[in-house]
Amino acid sequence: MNRFIYWELVQFIMSILTALLLPIATIAFTRQVQDYLHKIRQDILHHYYNQDNDEKVSSMQNRLTANLKLLADNYVTPWVAILSGVLEIIISIILLASMNWILILVTVIFAVIILSMPKIMEKRLHLQWIRLIRKMINC
Repeated sequence: MNRFIYWELVQFIMSILTALLLPIATIAFTRQVQDYLHKIRQDILHHYYNQDNDEKVSSMQNRLTANLKLLADNYVTPWVAILSGVLEIIISIILLASMNWILILVTVIFAVIILSMPKIMEKRLHLQWIRLIRKMINC
C-alpha cells in the first residue's frame, strides 16, 4: 500500500511538471523553428536580389511560403514526436526496472507478439477474404 501511494505521488508530480513545462517547451521550440525559417527565408531573398535573374514573383513567393511550410511540417515537427517517443520509452524502462526487472522482459515479449500478429494472421485473413468474396459472388 505504501509503494502504491509512492507511485501515485510520483505520477501526480510528473503530471504537474508536464502541465507547467509543456507550454514553455512548445514556445521555445516554435521560436527556434521560426528563427530557422527566417534564416532560410533571408538566404533565399539574398539569392534573388544578388543575382540578375528575372524569375517570376510567384515562384519567389512559393519558395518563401509553401516550401518553408513543407520543410517545417515534414522535417522539423516529426523530430518532436521522435524525441518524445524515445523519452517515453526510456522513462518507461526506468520505471519498470525500478518496480521489477521482469516487467521489462514481459513488456518486450508482449510487444514482439503484438507487432508480429499481422504477419502471423496474414494467410488466414487472406483465405477468409477469398471465401467471403466467393460467397458474395455465388449469392
